[in-house]
Amino acid sequence: MPLPFPQWVSAFKRADKDPARVKMGLVDTSYRFPEPALIVTPVLPEWRKLYCANWLAARPLWISHVDHHPPSLLPVPQTWRDFLNTIPSALLADNTTTKSAREKLAEKTLFGQALVHLQGNTWATQGDVSWWNQRIAITTLKDPPAHLMHCILWEIYELGFCYELLDLDHAMVPGLWTEAPAERTELLYSIFQGESGLVMWQEDMPTTEQGIWAAPETAYPFLESWRKLLSAWPKAPSRLWSPIVQESFSPVIQSDILSSACMFYVQTFFDLFGRPPIVPHWVLM
Repeated sequence: MPLPFPQWVSAFKRADKDPARVKMGLVDTSYRFPEPALIVTPVLPEWRKLYCANWLAARPLWISHVDHHPPSLLPVPQTWRDFLNTIPSALLADNTTTKSAREKLAEKTLFGQALVHLQGNTWATQGDVSWWNQRIAITTLKDPPAHLMHCILWEIYELGFCYELLDLDHAMVPGLWTEAPAERTELLYSIFQGESGLVMWQEDMPTTEQGIWAAPETAYPFLESWRKLLSAWPKAPSRLWSPIVQESFSPVIQSDILSSACMFYVQTFFDLFGRPPIVPHWVLM
């Protein structure tokens, strides 16, 4: 699996995880995207193939669904698990008399009939799925190349972080989203590299670290945008109050700001969601 950046590791260790801190009911604590570890959980090759193939088949339409018309209720981890380990034809059955069938009906309702049909039409023992302009034979997913799995998981981490940041920002500064939604959206998008907003699957798969994790000469505008976004949140640390001076920006300053921002983000996220956030990982193996 991809490795987390050290600033996140430190933040997870230092965060106060007292359940009494959690402010219940302010956000939907479910997951827009599956937990990355879920994709690699299966030990048996057939199950590994099923999980990977189902995610890759569902991925394009689900990302579009989440980006443009997010469901009112997001999937919980068990719903993701049930969805990913199901042969799609089972989701299309009309029988609702058993508990299992009723669960499948709930999945169909949540993920959308069109998504289920797309997945069902894509799934085949000899079929293939599309991912970042590649065609991947489903049969190869029994024992997928390590680099492919690394990249698939990296993308899920990125997607999870992008949309959890969006949800958390809405919860932390709802007034800014009411008063100036276009400006807030533009600021959020400017944290991430590329021209596709949060839908990075429309870009090319990166081969080096990007955005706030890139080398200082590249990272500056993205880190400044993230600093600016976080600085508007209540109780933002003083290290994030002032704009970053580009002329004196260095690896030391970059690391210092990242450490402060990651710590603040992790603690704030836990205080509202009651769980750790999904965070970016190294793209390089």
